[in-house]
Amino acid sequence: MVKDEILANGKWEFDKDVTDCFDDMLSRSIPDYATMRKLTLDITEPYIKDIYFGMLDIGCSNGINLDMFISKYYSKGAYMGIDTSKEMINSASERLNKYDVQLKLINDDVINIEDYCMFNYNIITSILTIQFVPIEKRPKLLNILYKTMKPNGVFILVEKILQPIYEFDNLFVDSYYKIKQENGYTIEQILAKKKSLEGVLIPNTHQGNVEMLKNAGFKYVDTFWKCLNFEGYIAIKGE
Repeated sequence: MVKDEILANGKWEFDKDVTDCFDDMLSRSIPDYATMRKLTLDITEPYIKDIYFGMLDIGCSNGINLDMFISKYYSKGAYMGIDTSKEMINSASERLNKYDVQLKLINDDVINIEDYCMFNYNIITSILTIQFVPIEKRPKLLNILYKTMKPNGVFILVEKILQPIYEFDNLFVDSYYKIKQENGYTIEQILAKKKSLEGVLIPNTHQGNVEMLKNAGFKYVDTFWKCLNFEGYIAIKGE
C-alpha cells in the first residue's frame, strides 16, 4: 500500500497521485473507517435474496467497495461502477481483474448514470461520493438512483456532513483533525487539503440528506453508522 504523503496544491483532484495512495488515504483520513466498511457490507446482506442480483457503486473510485462485495458474493451478482476519474477507473480495472464476474466500469460523471444503468439493482452504494456532486444536481441523481432499483432495494449512502449547530461542527472537525494527526498527517498537510477541498467537497446536513432521500421516494431512511462529521445512511425503496 502506497503511503499518502500528498501536500495538496490547488483545487482537489482525484489524479494519479491520489489514486496511487487512495487506500492508505481513506484508512487514515476517515474516523472509524474499518467499522464503516464492514457495516456497509454486512447491513446489505439481508437484501440479497435473489439467486442473481445487481449492484451499482456510484463513485467506485479504485474499486475498493466493489472488491469487498465481489469477494463475498462473487458470481451471484452483476456489478457496475462509475467514476469521473479516469485514473480511478484504470486502478479499479486492475484491482478487479482477478474476478471472473459480470462487471462493467464506466468513466463518466456520476450524474450521467442513467445513460448506462440496467434499472434492476438490488443494491446501490455511494461511499463518500455525492458530497462532490453540486448540491443542485443531487436531487436529480437520487431520483435516478431510486428509479433504477428493484422493489425493496437498498441504497447505502456515506457522506461527510455539516453539523447545523456551529459549536458542534467546530468540535467535531477539531476532533477529526486530531485523529488525522494521530494517524501521521502533519498540520501542513491537513490545512492544505482543507483549502484544496473548498468548493469541491460541499457537505450537507443530516436533515438535508434525509430529506433528499425521502423526496426521491425512499420509503425508509435511517442512520446505520456515525462518527464525528461522517454519517452512513440506509434507504429502502419499499415494494
